[in-house]
Amino acid sequence: MQNSIPKCLHSLIMRVRDPKATVLIFASGKMVCSAKSEELSQLAARKCARTILKMGFNAKFKDFKIQNIVANCDVRFPIRLEGLRYHVNEPKITLLVFASGKVVITGAKCREDLHKAFELIYLGYVCIRPWTLLPEVRKEVTGDFY
Repeated sequence: MQNSIPKCLHSLIMRVRDPKATVLIFASGKMVCSAKSEELSQLAARKCARTILKMGFNAKFKDFKIQNIVANCDVRFPIRLEGLRYHVNEPKITLLVFASGKVVITGAKCREDLHKAFELIYLGYVCIRPWTLLPEVRKEVTGDFY
């Protein structure tokens, strides 16, 4: 079977075209759905449940909840760190900051948590430690103060 590799992950992989999403279906009946937004994820999960019903299985769409949101962004300036992993306690989120300026945020339950965590690390880095920025970026971000 093309979409199943039993030795690696014990789930069936279903790809939904519209909205573009990937759904992992486990033997317990639980599904993990990944899409671009919360709404599209819910829509893709509903379509997957409907497809399973059409195949003749007893499927119900219930208890939908967002467990984890993963986001990435670019701060548009290099950061002189070798790959920082920063854990925020409230909300419980992990940020991975790379030297290229790319940031991966994971563990959020809602978009507001993503924004809070990003603001915390961005403001902390730019305002408290501007001397670690490259000189041309430091002038652009902080002005002529340093």
